[in-house]
Amino acid sequence: MSQYTKYRRSNKLYNILIFLILLTCIAVTVVLLWSDTIAEGAAPSEDPPATRDDAISSGAIPSGDGSSGSGTSDQSDGQQLDLSSYPQALQELYEKNPDARQFVLDYFEKRSLDPEIDLSGEIKSGAVPLLMQWDERWGYTTYSGNLMGLSGCGPTCLSMAAIYLLQDPTLDPRTIADFATENGYATDGYGTSWTLFSEGAPKLGISCDELPLNKGDIDNALESGCLVACVMGPGDFTDAGHYILLTGIQDGEYVVNDSNSYKNSERTWSYDELEGQIRNIWALCKAG
Repeated sequence: MSQYTKYRRSNKLYNILIFLILLTCIAVTVVLLWSDTIAEGAAPSEDPPATRDDAISSGAIPSGDGSSGSGTSDQSDGQQLDLSSYPQALQELYEKNPDARQFVLDYFEKRSLDPEIDLSGEIKSGAVPLLMQWDERWGYTTYSGNLMGLSGCGPTCLSMAAIYLLQDPTLDPRTIADFATENGYATDGYGTSWTLFSEGAPKLGISCDELPLNKGDIDNALESGCLVACVMGPGDFTDAGHYILLTGIQDGEYVVNDSNSYKNSERTWSYDELEGQIRNIWALCKAG
């Protein structure tokens, strides 16, 4: 074989090798580009949870009773509601107490209003009235350095008792709150002193006798036509302190008027459930 023939054959093999290398590079490039395109088109977008409950269940935010500080809460239709402009205490009330959510939402619109209070219908019913401290007729009133809707359980509790025992609809929660403030039974930042009941109730014409923590004494007071006011510690009714009113006995359990919860007021409570949470207790009766 001549030297020229060997040269041509070697050159041809070299060209084929170069062509194969180029073809391989092109094929790899096409595959990589195609893979990236497929990956980008297949990746689903991650929509945020529709509600706070969804966010909790998915782990997006931690669970808990209080506000996370973001000022965002869920509405019944699942849409996000921005509460960041509301006072922090109202944001927390919205989170913890569904019954009070409308009170929170109406804050800016109604906080400066002075609505008429007419509770004469409560007298006609013949029952102990169930009143909420965050009722919009008085809940935006300032009491003990806060909104009455947040700190007004004491005046509301005594108001329910006074309206029923004295048959006087003018002794509404706002009136009792003013009475407590004027007589030194309310302290800024600390709510209502126990003396609103032990000293203040008699000034209104209601006898107030402190009871021992004993089921028999509570039952006797209720069966004699009196009401029983309780200061509750942390538990089913509060994280700190709260006043409730026992209004009767039903099937061996107590009927409770809780000024912060319709839910707690719609069921009866056994003595065993309440005993460990009670901090003080009084029998309230019409004087004379």
